[in-house]
Amino acid sequence: MDRSGVLTLDLRGDNSGAAALYRSAGFHQYGRLERFVAVGGARYDKLLYALDLRA
Repeated sequence: MDRSGVLTLDLRGDNSGAAALYRSAGFHQYGRLERFVAVGGARYDKLLYALDLRA
């Protein structure tokens, strides 16, 4: 996939407020890395979002 003109970001899976904000701005989730982020003894999913600016 040609990534030129596609804005991507990632966030921790428990950050529902940020996920809602990004979705409201037109981003869509295209991936999830389960238990990817470690904070102390806790593990969190990493969510991957994209916005296609070419449309």
